[in-house]
Amino acid sequence: MRSVVILLCAWVLWADMGSLDGGWGPIRAHPGQADCESYRERYVSALKTNGFRPVVNDAPFPLRQDKVYFMQLLCLPDTVDPRGPRR
Repeated sequence: MRSVVILLCAWVLWADMGSLDGGWGPIRAHPGQADCESYRERYVSALKTNGFRPVVNDAPFPLRQDKVYFMQLLCLPDTVDPRGPRR
């Protein structure tokens, strides 16, 4: 009898708020990469609707509103933590 292993990998939308605001933090988990990327696009649109603007004209990031920055928004597999290894 053969064993079948099915690996399910969630994808997480991460935000880099810059070193002054604590760096990387998870925003939301998704069942797949396409779902995460789609949500990322909607999230960026919502940020812009709510007053976030590019620091440099026509650059996608960083976005800024007053003293709040979004340096990057990335979708990564749940096995990857952009904060690095745990100590």
